[in-house]
Amino acid sequence: MNQLSTYLQNTYTSNYITGTADCNLLVWGSKGEMEHTVKLCSLNIGFEYDPFSVDKDQAENYIGSLKERSKVYNKLFEYGSKFSDIIGIPFIIIVYPCLRKEFNNNWELSRQNYPEGDVMFYCKNITDGDQFVCSGKELRSKINYYLQIEALDEGTIKDKNKRISDYFHMWSRDFLSKSISKFDVDGFIINDEIGKAALIEFKRSNTPPIPFWYPEYDRPDYKLQLLFAQKIGADFWLLHHEDTECDPETNISFFKIESVTNEEYSYVKSSFRAMKLPLQGNNSLDTMISRFIQSGDIGSYNDGRDNLYCPLCGSLILSGMYGKYCPQKCGMVFGKYLGQELDDSQILDLITGNSIAAVKASGDEITIYPHLTSNQHEGKTYYFWSGSKYCHNCLQ
Repeated sequence: MNQLSTYLQNTYTSNYITGTADCNLLVWGSKGEMEHTVKLCSLNIGFEYDPFSVDKDQAENYIGSLKERSKVYNKLFEYGSKFSDIIGIPFIIIVYPCLRKEFNNNWELSRQNYPEGDVMFYCKNITDGDQFVCSGKELRSKINYYLQIEALDEGTIKDKNKRISDYFHMWSRDFLSKSISKFDVDGFIINDEIGKAALIEFKRSNTPPIPFWYPEYDRPDYKLQLLFAQKIGADFWLLHHEDTECDPETNISFFKIESVTNEEYSYVKSSFRAMKLPLQGNNSLDTMISRFIQSGDIGSYNDGRDNLYCPLCGSLILSGMYGKYCPQKCGMVFGKYLGQELDDSQILDLITGNSIAAVKASGDEITIYPHLTSNQHEGKTYYFWSGSKYCHNCLQ
């Protein structure tokens, strides 16, 4: 499990929900002319049973036991049902054999002993009440039917070296079509009293480091996740960190994603803040989550009316003799690009994830992007907006 997810689980026991090893919510889409159209939602449940023999009663008894004892199951079922009802797509429960302990996570041996086309699954369509036991080959045909695709290829484009967590993971990775896209829900911050939630996606990478990493390369998945969040009335947060372990010095990049586009340099429109993990003044992930749990709002946002907040340290941006500046002296330079002055509306656009058009003193038109670059001057690092020569591939 992602270390940041573990931290949230331990810190916000009553307000954080994440899928367990054998209970996860998946949203499915298909590629093509209508890129990554959402067509199916599934709640996947695994338990240990004879992979070649499972009946409806056996599967239903296990589902019933989860319903009685698992808050995770009930919350994921609630969100999956709500999303499917609103979007008008099937919501199904898939029961699969874990096989996690069978050969001590030797999945190649599991594949040999339990061929993916022959292993038995249980599927229950919550939308129309249909339920059936089927082989892996039959389940694949059923999923293709739900997704309205005719696919003969097998194996996704996912990294084959990525760690496999259970038999369904291996089955879907090796056995389903490349034309299928799907994401599993990483977690939710919830407040049932006020009916607010935030869908959370985690990313861990130190290439490039904070604050130069931006959420661009998983654009199709982000589209599905944003749609899911919008339909259930939730925010969509992406939390990025660099460290394997999460401790008091862990740096976090917080992105509240509001739209995903097809534009070359503006895949994701989001508000961005770099911060520390634990409670440290107003610029920590803990502070932001605490505000959200209490009021359904992350606080200190940039609304363009009264206040602007520094994306690097969260401080209220002040106006001085030389324009906008950060009182914490974090190194963020807001109001200039290559000597050109930027007004408040342009700064707001950049902070909230929008590119802006500008004209240089020479008369040349340029585009300034809501991504950062840095420069060293007299031993201090300064952060600036990136211009037309910005290359996201160089920063990824």
